[in-house]
Amino acid sequence: MLYRTEDGAYRLAQVQPHPEMVLPGATAFTISAAAPELEMDGAVARLELTGWPFVFFRDHGRSHVLYHRYDGHYGLITPAG
Repeated sequence: MLYRTEDGAYRLAQVQPHPEMVLPGATAFTISAAAPELEMDGAVARLELTGWPFVFFRDHGRSHVLYHRYDGHYGLITPAG
């Protein structure tokens, strides 16, 4: 998942980081550490404690993104199928 940080820089989050496999592009970016293995309760706690707009995490080896929706609820993005 490629996202923009608060300071306007770009960051790449991967379930299992492999920086050597990422080809350089027109936009510079940094690579995050491995996505943490969390269950939903842990991801919600991390989202609330950090104040971040989203949390990228693994649950049973599958990647997920938990985020704050504008209506105050949570949103969850999961892989298809």
